[in-house]
Amino acid sequence: MYGIDWEQVIETERDEINRLRGTDAPHNTNQGEDTMARPKNTDIDRWCDQPWNTLTPTQGRHAIKRAFPRISADQLAQIEHVMTDNPSHSINEYANVVNTAVLTKTTAADTTPEPTPDRPLTASSWERGMVLDELPDQVTHAHPIPGQELAAKALANPGRWVIVAVYGAGDGARSVENRRKAAASVARAINRGQRVAFRPAGAYEAQLVEPAAKPGTYLVAVKARETRA
Repeated sequence: MYGIDWEQVIETERDEINRLRGTDAPHNTNQGEDTMARPKNTDIDRWCDQPWNTLTPTQGRHAIKRAFPRISADQLAQIEHVMTDNPSHSINEYANVVNTAVLTKTTAADTTPEPTPDRPLTASSWERGMVLDELPDQVTHAHPIPGQELAAKALANPGRWVIVAVYGAGDGARSVENRRKAAASVARAINRGQRVAFRPAGAYEAQLVEPAAKPGTYLVAVKARETRA
């Protein structure tokens, strides 16, 4: 109407439309990814099984929401950080490790039935309102913290650098700019103490490096800072 070519307008404003809809991944017809439409569940299921470093940011967020449908925006960002630290693993692999109960908020306050004398409770079941003579035995092993082994290796090698993340051409749909941003985000988070394994802030120095021998590849390396007695 009024001589406006709406298809041309939409194509021209595609980036802004994608930004507003949260599908800010680059438009890439070779990938077969339609950023203007919600992907099929079969595609999202496939992304859940793919290594994190083969997904675009948008595909990664779809996979996280598929595996953890009730998470908040903050929890989604937290998982993105964890997966960035472990780029060779898939969302489904991560989901099998964590306890999904801590990632979702329970709202039912009185839905759990109270224990009654004619409803015996075994030693392996606990419910609200139960009275215990003794606390149950606790697990004897520590829960793994992403990056903990790498942080320990840096401490064991004072003055030397330990590579904690690699973003290269093999990262599939990630562009060079996205690889650089992802690596910079990891280095910045470590330096600010936002990674639990590398706390307290300032205990480790993280650097982003683009090797001259392999342009377009970005490394994140850390070194334990020397402490004065």
